[in-house]
Amino acid sequence: MMPPQPPAEPTGEQAHQQADEPAPSPPPPPPPPPPLPQDRSVPPPPLALIGGSGLPPPGYAFQFGDIGVTTDTIVTPTGDVPLPGSTWSGFDYTTTEEKTPVWATVLAVVFFPLCFVGLLFLLVKEQQTAGWVQVRVQSQQFSYAANIPITSQEQVVQIMAQLGQVHGLAGGHRW
Repeated sequence: MMPPQPPAEPTGEQAHQQADEPAPSPPPPPPPPPPLPQDRSVPPPPLALIGGSGLPPPGYAFQFGDIGVTTDTIVTPTGDVPLPGSTWSGFDYTTTEEKTPVWATVLAVVFFPLCFVGLLFLLVKEQQTAGWVQVRVQSQQFSYAANIPITSQEQVVQIMAQLGQVHGLAGGHRW
């Protein structure tokens, strides 16, 4: 067997012609894809996630978890229904506990030798709220519930106030 021969090098005139030719340019980038239509099967973000402002996202007058409310429609992951004639309910499943914070316990131990003054730090209490608020909407043959995580009592008050406003938009049906 014969060993493979390396490719022949171009002669002087061929090398000169190859050097004068510009290198081929890369192909142009593909055009950007067209914008996708808005997919309502993806639930909107939960209440108060838009910049922490507590405002619903654009297009919604109110939002409770994955339930969006426009001026005339209720939008959920399971489908859209008309707002008029709907019934709204809110259930508070939160607990609030009073606890001595860690910093107060540490200061009580540090200042205990000073005439028991450190024990006054144990009188400091913090309220901690945990749980969720369930918002339920019913309309004709439709029912949907959303659980909204809660970390403060102010959030419960805000959600219940917004439920009252939606109740008025829906036609004042009893909730």
